[in-house]
Amino acid sequence: MRVQVTLAELVAALGGELLGDSGHVISRISALQTAQSDAITFLSHPRYAAQLAQSQAGCVIVAPAMRDAAITRGATIVTDDPYLYFARLTQWWAAATRGPAAAGIHASACIEPGAVVHAGASIGAFVHVAAGARIDNGAVVGAHGVIGAGASVGEGTRLAPRVTL
Repeated sequence: MRVQVTLAELVAALGGELLGDSGHVISRISALQTAQSDAITFLSHPRYAAQLAQSQAGCVIVAPAMRDAAITRGATIVTDDPYLYFARLTQWWAAATRGPAAAGIHASACIEPGAVVHAGASIGAFVHVAAGARIDNGAVVGAHGVIGAGASVGEGTRLAPRVTL
């Protein structure tokens, strides 16, 4: 699924101060030096300021200290920690681009008696869920995961394959 989102929608979801065209559409995340007008990127360290001036990115996420330099080249989101903001953006983007996991328990999974697995959860192949564990609605446990006794996987959580709790 391809995501297309306006800068206003991104800031509404993730916060920050938007300077520039709030209606500009972003359709991908990119590195500062290779970004094009449909991409968002970030600058977390002033030593890359020269790349900022040359970037064709549709929007750059920067710290307050880089505000003025960023505004001269185009749309900017100002935040106290651009690196953390970009990390949150990538998580938000991933959630928007991947479809929901199919609810259900794979036939090869082992769910011990006493484990509670919500009907809306997705349990992958060869997962082991111990007695006393709880997996909530919309949670995804990837293949070969192990959810130990007393562990809890909250609503909407996604665990990659081979994760052990």
